[in-house]
Amino acid sequence: MTYSASSRNTAARTSSLALLAGLGVALTATTALAQAVSFTEGDWSSQWSSAEVMDTTFGGQANFVLSVPAVGGNPGQFRAVTQTLLGSGALVVAHTRNGATYTPSSQGSINSLHVSFDIILLSSTPGPGTNYGLLIQQGGATYLQTSASLANNTGWTHVDLTLVPGQFTKIAGSGPNQPNFTSTGGTIQFGYYTANSSMGSQITRQSGIDNWHVDVNGVSNPPPLCPCDWNNDGNVTTADITSFMSTWFQQVGGGPGTADFNQNGSVNTSDVTAFLSSWFQQVTTC
Repeated sequence: MTYSASSRNTAARTSSLALLAGLGVALTATTALAQAVSFTEGDWSSQWSSAEVMDTTFGGQANFVLSVPAVGGNPGQFRAVTQTLLGSGALVVAHTRNGATYTPSSQGSINSLHVSFDIILLSSTPGPGTNYGLLIQQGGATYLQTSASLANNTGWTHVDLTLVPGQFTKIAGSGPNQPNFTSTGGTIQFGYYTANSSMGSQITRQSGIDNWHVDVNGVSNPPPLCPCDWNNDGNVTTADITSFMSTWFQQVGGGPGTADFNQNGSVNTSDVTAFLSSWFQQVTTC
């Protein structure tokens, strides 16, 4: 598990208090310093919580099932969700990370959010895939990133976005239509959402997410992605070659599998070549 949260002061207000007082402005509080804070989740832990925030199917009979496969992520573990809709309607599930919170009123106003994550489509019957996006909960309301990213590729797809309040839509709860990023805003809980909809037929869609990362007030440099850390011990060494080859020998000759390193739909010798090529690059950078 590689969750981390870090902060540093990035700016300080230099307003002239004497000037404001002379203009008759009442000063009742000191302006908070803006901070840069990062939240990263690479290997998924049990500290994530999930709950439906919308189910418009008949009788509210849509459902979801979560799992954390040990391999197949980008790399290592990832978080998978299967969402099933029995008829017309939509299902939206909120996934929140304990401790991934920021309070503008005490930590400073938010200029923008930078979010990145990897998504993959595991299966879909029928339909194109599952929508993913950043989720915010504040003051009892739930806000979704308006323009979602569709997991419709059977290989990992990287998403990288910069967001401001106008790019969120309130989906549940009371309060303003957009989250409050100013210094008067309450505590914000970060996470992501998964969403599916159906026009009438039953659908079941399974997808996954990895390398979820959020920067508040700027873009930090998250740890480099290291797919060649095959044994998921946090380092790229010769032990990863041994581990990869063990997986490869079990899967060679078959269809898509975790050892399909070049993601061409089959496990063969070209995956060994691709893995070793990447390994030589990552052994000095990861």
